[in-house]
Amino acid sequence: AGRGRVPPVMPRAVAGLVSAAGEGLARLTRRPPLIPRGQLHFLLSDQRPLATRALRELGWRPTPFDDALRTTVAHLAAEGRLD
Repeated sequence: AGRGRVPPVMPRAVAGLVSAAGEGLARLTRRPPLIPRGQLHFLLSDQRPLATRALRELGWRPTPFDDALRTTVAHLAAEGRLD
């Protein structure tokens, strides 16, 4: 069920308006905007981040999702942030 369905998409013009209005409101409320202009630009530019430099220069290795989730849940539980 749901295979082949295209998720709803916000038109670019609407996203731009939401971003601009959100940034204006953020200045008044001193809270972060829902979609900052920089993030919107990144999302619309269809960039594909690569970890090759981190792998090569820093020796970084990705953590498997199950391990990362387990570590995160354990940390949140230790901090008393899970209900």
